[in-house]
Amino acid sequence: MKGIMKNINLSKISFQQMIELINIGMEVNKSYIELLKEKEKTKQVAIETEVRITESNNRLVYEMEKLQKEMLEIKCRFERDAKELDDKFESNKQKLYIIERLIDNIERNEKKIEEYDLSSPFVMEFFEKLHQEKLYIMNLLLG
Repeated sequence: MKGIMKNINLSKISFQQMIELINIGMEVNKSYIELLKEKEKTKQVAIETEVRITESNNRLVYEMEKLQKEMLEIKCRFERDAKELDDKFESNKQKLYIIERLIDNIERNEKKIEEYDLSSPFVMEFFEKLHQEKLYIMNLLLG
């Protein structure tokens, strides 16, 4: 307002023009104040938006960490289960190998009995006991 008033010769303007100048100056000041208010509102919105973005990023980081932890747990569980399956497979493979050897042994003994015609009651009883013992061991291995 002072800058405007310096360039104006007050003696050459009428009272009505002076009132109009004052009103225009007041409107300029009012517009400037409104502009400052809008600028402050914009700053406030920017601050609130930044806070929301930061909160959102923090939640996202938390969820990502939680997801990574869950994925690590799943991986560990998978590796543990896979090892258990491998161990069980190896154990079952060993059991099957032993069973195959027992069956082969039983078949060899049966062939020997037939081959040598060892059909005496004593031999048959001995063979039956041997056979039952091997079946018992096979059942233990399969159980």
